[in-house]
Amino acid sequence: MTGTTEKPSKKRTKAEAAPPIEHAPVPTAPSEGEYQKVPFNTTFPSPLNPRKHFEESSIQELAESIAAHGVQQNLVGRPVGEQIEIIAGGRRWRAVNTLVASGRIPVDFPVPVLVKPLTDLEALEIATAENVQRRNMTPLEEANAFAQMVDLGDTVDEIARKFGYKPKLVASRVRISKHLCAEVKQHLEERKITLGQAEAISLAHSAALQIEILKNYHWDPKHIINFLQKGQFLVEYARFDVAASKLQTHKDLFGDVPEYFTNKQKALELQIEALREQGLRLRQEGQFPWVEVIQNDNSHWPSNWDDREEYMTVGEEHKELCGFVLQLMPSTGQVRELNRVARRKEVKAKEKAQRVAKYPEPESANSTERGITQGVLLDTHRFRLLHLRRAIKNDLRIGLVLTIMGLAGEHEIHIHRDYINSVPDPEKKAFEAAMIQLTTVQETPIFQPHFREYYSKEHTDHMLLLSGKELRPHELYQLLLQLSETTLLQVLSMLVASQFGDVPTHNPKNRPSPLANLIASQLGVETEMRKHWELTEEFLKGHPKDMVVDLAKEAEFHCPGIYEVISNLSTRKDMITKFMEYAQQLREKEWVPQLVLFDDTPEPFKPLNDLEGEQAK
Repeated sequence: MTGTTEKPSKKRTKAEAAPPIEHAPVPTAPSEGEYQKVPFNTTFPSPLNPRKHFEESSIQELAESIAAHGVQQNLVGRPVGEQIEIIAGGRRWRAVNTLVASGRIPVDFPVPVLVKPLTDLEALEIATAENVQRRNMTPLEEANAFAQMVDLGDTVDEIARKFGYKPKLVASRVRISKHLCAEVKQHLEERKITLGQAEAISLAHSAALQIEILKNYHWDPKHIINFLQKGQFLVEYARFDVAASKLQTHKDLFGDVPEYFTNKQKALELQIEALREQGLRLRQEGQFPWVEVIQNDNSHWPSNWDDREEYMTVGEEHKELCGFVLQLMPSTGQVRELNRVARRKEVKAKEKAQRVAKYPEPESANSTERGITQGVLLDTHRFRLLHLRRAIKNDLRIGLVLTIMGLAGEHEIHIHRDYINSVPDPEKKAFEAAMIQLTTVQETPIFQPHFREYYSKEHTDHMLLLSGKELRPHELYQLLLQLSETTLLQVLSMLVASQFGDVPTHNPKNRPSPLANLIASQLGVETEMRKHWELTEEFLKGHPKDMVVDLAKEAEFHCPGIYEVISNLSTRKDMITKFMEYAQQLREKEWVPQLVLFDDTPEPFKPLNDLEGEQAK
């Protein structure tokens, strides 16, 4: 803290008129350490108080209480010359200041203060402790207070012991105060980012990188840390003997950033050597027809949709073609083991052979068109399609059949994994049963629901398919055409519903689209949501401490008193435990947090003629 101490004017009553204090002297007045009635105009709020934001409404309410009953709780202060610097009780001081400024009480209104000699560090600790106990500070204010204590000579361990926090948490708060740039701090203060995100961003080594993460990457803290680790070969990924390699590593004191090799190139060379030895052992054991070591940083590799890829993920139908791939990601040294991968050329060759065997190509299909120019051939295609489309346009039934076939591609309909994972098993089975019943023709279902698994060693993806038994398009068309229009509409509605919308896994902060909000409003979806949603401990654990309090404020209307109870608790763990005691009552009241519900519907659609009328006016 910089600046010099000046003797404040006795007439000063505004908080901002207080001078900055660098090193307050330790006074020896006989009245120190005793409760005193101090004239208000001889006091001023301490600039050491970490709390900088006060709600005007709460100050005004407290002022009315003081006007009626006086100051009921003592303030804590220290002498500075002839004045008293208020260390604890800043909110009460501001309430009295409001009354003095409005002329409702005199400037020398007596205020009860415990006056005692305090160093800057002691004063800061007292002010911080009061605000921590009452949860009055924002996360940034708490971080600034801890950082200032470190500047005044306290250690991280000492602060943790005094406030009952873990050293890692205190170190993280200090890092927020000292390392975060002003723009990120402002976002934290305005609650545009969470405390966890701020802690993760503070690990970035420069302000430019912090701002880049802030503007371009809306990830959870773990993903931000992973992003910052990118480019480091983490020791935990090593497949070789780290001790025997004698490579130097860097380890963070509190483990916020995992240990990594300082000589990345040498570590990569040893990693490749270890993977080749592993591949050789697997080949010798004969478990797979082939084993490859691939260097690729794409965590979603291989892509089944990119024909340029040499490899592809396959299912049980191509099991005999599967090899084993050790994918080394050079940016981090991480290794993925993939055992359901086949060479694309071999898969395509097998599929082509099966196709030719089942559907032989007709001989000389285009023999009559030899020698005809390309332009004439294209014109004939266009002419045929023009008249075919005109005819389809006027036939609702055929339009429905072709729409369903469009969803099916050649012969399979892929149902969203999000739908499969979120729908309860009974509802899932009912979907499958209904689809079989609706699409049964001549005692044989056209679409037979079944599961297919695409997986690597790390995870398994389930995909529900409606299989048309590899029917050729015209065969599938003929079967669907036997269904009634009502049945076709039911099938189409079920398929569209199962594939509507998307879960934004890459950016979960996205809210529902205006279209989803509008449809939900029209169908009264929220009524059903309120009947089925239940508060869980996992849901609460996914919220930072201040937002758990916000949830309690939301629930106050359905459960009076919950906000006061939750907001007076000091730890997040206690808040969650107490919140869960109200879970059944909230369930009976059909309370659902705004986070779970759809947003307000957009403005009603205005027909084009209405807009033209407004423009004319």
